[in-house]
Amino acid sequence: SDSSANAELSKELDRLIQPDDFVIVKVYGKTKNVFRMYVSKVTDFQDDGYVGLFCKKTLSSNMFSLTDEESFFSKDDVIKKLMPVVQTSKSASSWKDKICFQDDLSAFIIY
Repeated sequence: SDSSANAELSKELDRLIQPDDFVIVKVYGKTKNVFRMYVSKVTDFQDDGYVGLFCKKTLSSNMFSLTDEESFFSKDDVIKKLMPVVQTSKSASSWKDKICFQDDLSAFIIY
């Protein structure tokens, strides 16, 4: 059945996701049909989900900066765990405090 497959996936994600991991999460608007995708840094675990700090996409690129906006999101709202962060060059001031990922994020519309 579909629900047991989902339960397995959920368990699999639990094993994979650790504090300080970055994930793409769905954030819903007024209805379940409307959502935006954001990158979040997992800071804590709850029974049915995670607490994370949201990242803000910088306008020009695949780079993100961490915000102090913290939120809960359910396990079902996690779309993808992101590959470990690529450390950006210390010398470029425009990259200061920015986070970059190895993943190809072109398929996701991230805010």
